[in-house]
Amino acid sequence: MTKPIARRPAFGRKMTTMRIDQPALDYCAGNFKSVSGGAGWLAEWAANALARALPLALSRLDQPERLALIDMHSGHMLNPQMAGPAHLALMVLDSAPEGLPQERGYDTEALAAKCEAMTTTEAAAVAVWACGYWRAGHHEKMSMEEYANG
Repeated sequence: MTKPIARRPAFGRKMTTMRIDQPALDYCAGNFKSVSGGAGWLAEWAANALARALPLALSRLDQPERLALIDMHSGHMLNPQMAGPAHLALMVLDSAPEGLPQERGYDTEALAAKCEAMTTTEAAAVAVWACGYWRAGHHEKMSMEEYANG
Protein backbone atom coordinates (compact mmCIF):
# COMPACT_ATOMS: atom_id res chain seq x y z
CA MET A 1 0.00 0.00 0.00
CA THR A 2 1.44 3.33 -1.01
CA LYS A 3 1.22 6.44 1.06
CA PRO A 4 -0.65 9.31 -0.61
CA ILE A 5 1.54 12.15 -1.77
CA ALA A 6 0.82 15.42 -0.02
CA ARG A 7 -0.34 18.04 -2.47
CA ARG A 8 1.84 21.10 -2.55
CA PRO A 9 0.97 24.44 -4.04
CA ALA A 10 2.65 25.50 -7.24
CA PHE A 11 5.86 27.44 -6.72
CA GLY A 12 5.16 30.83 -5.16
CA ARG A 13 1.51 30.11 -4.38
CA LYS A 14 0.06 29.80 -0.93
CA MET A 15 -2.59 27.29 -0.06
CA THR A 16 -5.68 28.74 1.54
CA THR A 17 -9.14 27.72 2.51
CA MET A 18 -12.27 29.71 1.95
CA ARG A 19 -15.87 29.65 3.02
CA ILE A 20 -18.57 29.81 0.41
CA ASP A 21 -22.33 29.90 0.77
CA GLN A 22 -24.64 27.13 -0.41
CA PRO A 23 -25.49 28.65 -3.83
CA ALA A 24 -21.76 29.06 -4.58
CA LEU A 25 -21.09 25.51 -3.38
CA ASP A 26 -23.87 24.18 -5.62
CA TYR A 27 -22.53 26.19 -8.57
CA CYS A 28 -19.01 24.85 -8.10
CA ALA A 29 -20.26 21.28 -7.66
CA GLY A 30 -22.30 21.51 -10.86
CA ASN A 31 -19.69 23.22 -13.04
CA PHE A 32 -16.27 22.01 -11.92
CA LYS A 33 -14.61 18.67 -11.37
CA SER A 34 -14.27 19.49 -7.67
CA VAL A 35 -15.79 22.12 -5.40
CA SER A 36 -12.39 23.25 -4.13
CA GLY A 37 -11.00 23.46 -7.66
CA GLY A 38 -13.99 25.50 -8.77
CA ALA A 39 -13.77 27.80 -5.74
CA GLY A 40 -10.06 28.33 -6.37
CA TRP A 41 -10.60 29.08 -10.05
CA LEU A 42 -13.42 31.52 -9.26
CA ALA A 43 -11.40 33.25 -6.53
CA GLU A 44 -8.46 33.77 -8.85
CA TRP A 45 -10.74 34.97 -11.66
CA ALA A 46 -12.54 37.38 -9.32
CA ALA A 47 -9.29 38.85 -7.99
CA ASN A 48 -8.04 39.43 -11.54
CA ALA A 49 -11.37 40.87 -12.71
CA LEU A 50 -11.51 43.28 -9.76
CA ALA A 51 -7.90 44.34 -10.31
CA ARG A 52 -8.67 45.15 -13.97
CA ALA A 53 -11.92 46.99 -13.16
CA LEU A 54 -10.58 49.18 -10.33
CA PRO A 55 -8.43 51.65 -12.33
CA LEU A 56 -11.30 52.44 -14.71
CA ALA A 57 -13.79 52.89 -11.86
CA LEU A 58 -11.40 55.12 -9.89
CA SER A 59 -10.60 57.21 -12.98
CA ARG A 60 -14.22 58.41 -12.97
CA LEU A 61 -14.01 59.61 -9.36
CA ASP A 62 -12.30 62.73 -8.12
CA GLN A 63 -10.19 62.84 -4.95
CA PRO A 64 -12.95 63.97 -2.55
CA GLU A 65 -15.24 61.20 -3.85
CA ARG A 66 -12.52 58.57 -3.40
CA LEU A 67 -11.81 59.77 0.12
CA ALA A 68 -15.50 59.70 0.96
CA LEU A 69 -15.86 56.12 -0.27
CA ILE A 70 -12.90 55.07 1.87
CA ASP A 71 -14.47 56.84 4.88
CA MET A 72 -17.80 55.11 4.26
CA HIS A 73 -16.16 51.69 4.35
CA SER A 74 -14.49 52.17 7.72
CA GLY A 75 -15.65 49.27 9.87
CA HIS A 76 -17.61 47.83 6.94
CA MET A 77 -17.63 44.07 6.43
CA LEU A 78 -17.65 42.97 2.80
CA ASN A 79 -20.58 40.85 1.72
CA PRO A 80 -20.82 39.57 -1.86
CA GLN A 81 -24.57 40.16 -1.95
CA MET A 82 -23.99 43.84 -1.18
CA ALA A 83 -21.09 44.56 -3.54
CA GLY A 84 -23.00 46.12 -6.40
CA PRO A 85 -23.70 49.57 -7.80
CA ALA A 86 -27.05 49.96 -5.99
CA HIS A 87 -25.52 49.23 -2.60
CA LEU A 88 -22.58 51.57 -3.21
CA ALA A 89 -25.00 54.35 -4.22
CA LEU A 90 -27.10 53.67 -1.13
CA MET A 91 -24.02 54.02 1.08
CA VAL A 92 -23.35 57.40 -0.54
CA LEU A 93 -26.92 58.59 0.03
CA ASP A 94 -26.88 57.32 3.62
CA SER A 95 -23.70 59.25 4.36
CA ALA A 96 -25.32 62.63 3.67
CA PRO A 97 -27.05 62.97 7.07
CA GLU A 98 -23.72 62.19 8.75
CA GLY A 99 -22.15 65.35 7.28
CA LEU A 100 -19.60 63.52 5.15
CA PRO A 101 -20.41 65.47 1.94
CA GLN A 102 -19.61 68.76 3.67
CA GLU A 103 -16.51 67.33 5.36
CA ARG A 104 -15.06 65.81 2.18
CA GLY A 105 -16.46 68.32 -0.33
CA TYR A 106 -18.39 66.18 -2.78
CA ASP A 107 -21.89 66.25 -4.22
CA THR A 108 -23.99 63.38 -2.86
CA GLU A 109 -26.31 63.08 -5.84
CA ALA A 110 -23.45 63.21 -8.36
CA LEU A 111 -21.45 60.53 -6.53
CA ALA A 112 -24.52 58.31 -6.13
CA ALA A 113 -25.16 58.62 -9.89
CA LYS A 114 -21.54 57.67 -10.65
CA CYS A 115 -21.86 54.62 -8.40
CA GLU A 116 -25.12 53.56 -10.04
CA ALA A 117 -23.49 53.85 -13.47
CA MET A 118 -20.71 51.40 -12.50
CA THR A 119 -20.83 47.79 -13.56
CA THR A 120 -21.21 45.21 -10.81
CA THR A 121 -17.53 44.34 -11.15
CA GLU A 122 -16.46 47.99 -10.93
CA ALA A 123 -18.62 48.60 -7.84
CA ALA A 124 -17.29 45.44 -6.19
CA ALA A 125 -13.72 46.51 -7.00
CA VAL A 126 -14.31 49.93 -5.41
CA ALA A 127 -15.85 48.33 -2.31
CA VAL A 128 -12.95 45.89 -1.92
CA TRP A 129 -10.45 48.72 -2.47
CA ALA A 130 -12.15 51.03 0.04
CA CYS A 131 -12.45 48.29 2.67
CA GLY A 132 -8.88 47.27 1.94
CA TYR A 133 -7.60 50.56 3.32
CA TRP A 134 -9.00 49.61 6.72
CA ARG A 135 -9.04 45.81 6.73
CA ALA A 136 -5.57 45.22 5.25
CA GLY A 137 -3.91 47.70 7.61
CA HIS A 138 -3.00 50.33 5.01
CA HIS A 139 -4.40 52.99 7.39
CA GLU A 140 -1.47 52.23 9.69
CA LYS A 141 1.14 52.76 6.95
CA MET A 142 -0.12 55.66 4.83
CA SER A 143 -2.56 58.52 4.80
CA MET A 144 -5.95 58.14 3.21
CA GLU A 145 -4.90 60.71 0.59
CA GLU A 146 -1.85 58.64 -0.41
CA TYR A 147 -4.00 55.51 -0.68
CA ALA A 148 -6.66 57.30 -2.72
CA ASN A 149 -3.99 58.47 -5.19
CA GLY A 150 -2.80 54.90 -5.74
